[in-house]
Amino acid sequence: LACIFINNLTFLADAIKPVTLFVPPTSDGGRVPNTSLSRSRSSRPNTIRSRSFTTNGRSRSASHRPLPQTKRSQSLSANGLTVCCEGEGWDSEIIDNVLSNPSSLLRTIERMMITNAPFMLSDVKSVQREAIRWACGFIRNVTNGAEKITTSDPSVASPRGRKGSISDDSIENICQLISRTEIPRLVVQFVRDSPHPTVKWTKDSLEDICLGIMCNIARFSSRESLIRAGAAECLEKIDTLVGIHGYRARAILVSLGALPKQF
Repeated sequence: LACIFINNLTFLADAIKPVTLFVPPTSDGGRVPNTSLSRSRSSRPNTIRSRSFTTNGRSRSASHRPLPQTKRSQSLSANGLTVCCEGEGWDSEIIDNVLSNPSSLLRTIERMMITNAPFMLSDVKSVQREAIRWACGFIRNVTNGAEKITTSDPSVASPRGRKGSISDDSIENICQLISRTEIPRLVVQFVRDSPHPTVKWTKDSLEDICLGIMCNIARFSSRESLIRAGAAECLEKIDTLVGIHGYRARAILVSLGALPKQF
């Protein structure tokens, strides 16, 4: 369910960057220590019991009042929700923090894919396989620059269902970030080791999603990660097929330099 949730967030263009770069709070770096909701709730009963008293026959309220808004803002920042939300710039310190922190969202997804990869060898539908599929759906969406919208109305969604737009520079930066993880290797592995024949690679199947990821990454210099992962050899078995899968395989191979551009 968590994978489905973060995948759905990618249909909001403004959410792609902060979600991809999300890192949980730490006690260092000058960040405000995180205060959990459970702690706040556990202290509420004491406040409620002592919130009223009687003076001259009148019941008066004590110091029971909502927390200042500044504390709420600090709590949001401490939870990592404000990481690189504004502007198009990419701070190298933030990028390094995403890659070096094993608890960052990107590293968590990578680790989950590695852990559940053995379930790929079975054609039995399982929670682990579905978790990989939804996680790959997230990677496909954040590496994909949806079609440009001809109207200036921000409420109009793109043909792929995304509301708003994100620049190609940001998409390229995300692809570069992902290329520095094990995710490209895993995506190639999922296609290469698929237990299903290509005729069963239906729309939004794991294999279909992985081909989409490779198409997205191959557009930029991040394609080197696919070359290292052996994508060219993996796609040789399907580049002669008719239909969308063969077309994608040939497009990827052209981008990787394994086929001439006039192919």
